[in-house]
Amino acid sequence: MSNPKEYFNANDNLHREDGPAFTSYYRDGSLKDEAYYIDGKVHREDGPAGIRYNEDGYVESEIYCIMDKLHRDDGPALIRYNQDGEVTKERWFKHGKEYIPSQEQVDAYRNKSKAASTSGASASMSG
Repeated sequence: MSNPKEYFNANDNLHREDGPAFTSYYRDGSLKDEAYYIDGKVHREDGPAGIRYNEDGYVESEIYCIMDKLHRDDGPALIRYNQDGEVTKERWFKHGKEYIPSQEQVDAYRNKSKAASTSGASASMSG
């Protein structure tokens, strides 16, 4: 199952509104890449528009894009992880332009990420 799965619109552009328009797989059938497209442009408003997984199934990188431009309002638009899931690189973009976030923005992002991982852990423990 190493063939990619692709969805196109009537204009032959990668396009899907309810999930990734492109997925690729490793030879063993495990997921390698997911990419979200609207009218041929990398685009997703409610999460990463591109996700790459390593062969063990862990997230290797994520990109956030709006209409083909790296963009994220509340955190880095490009994130890379090591095999332990620790962030090794972050780059912040708005409307395709890279910028250096303020310490307040970084702190707000870190606190939000910590709260999300803590609530996810407690939800799984209580279930």
